[in-house]
Amino acid sequence: MNVNLLNSLLFVHTKANMKEKIEGLVLPLYEKYAIKRDTFTYQHLMEMYLAQRDMDTIDRLYGVMKSEGVEPSFYCMNYYLEMAMRLQDTNKIVEVLEDFIKAKKEPKPYLLKKLGKADDMPDTVFVLLQEFENKYGFAADKVRRHRAPDKYLTM
Repeated sequence: MNVNLLNSLLFVHTKANMKEKIEGLVLPLYEKYAIKRDTFTYQHLMEMYLAQRDMDTIDRLYGVMKSEGVEPSFYCMNYYLEMAMRLQDTNKIVEVLEDFIKAKKEPKPYLLKKLGKADDMPDTVFVLLQEFENKYGFAADKVRRHRAPDKYLTM
């Protein structure tokens, strides 16, 4: 028994969206045979939990993966970024954008487009988006601009 065999079993069950069997039968095998989870283990799990919109579990898995010293894959980072965007959690968005920059990778274009078109983009996110080659929406500007003047401001 090795990690590749268990990851193959996990892959089949995650694609079938069999959460109960994964948690009850497949994941305990990693502990039973003392096999460390690798990037692909977390990638398969995060993909399934994102499809189920289980944001808390994705957040927990990303943290466990990093604490165990497992390098997040391109896909894991994208799943985590999508989760952070759905939760509108700026701190998590900043964390994963920094992970992308550190890994010298870029998020998927559709995620960059969504971030770039955000009406109320925080300055920290704007600054990090400048680090990527592809820029969309407000992030394409070299200078941080607000979408429109405050309509309630009177002079």
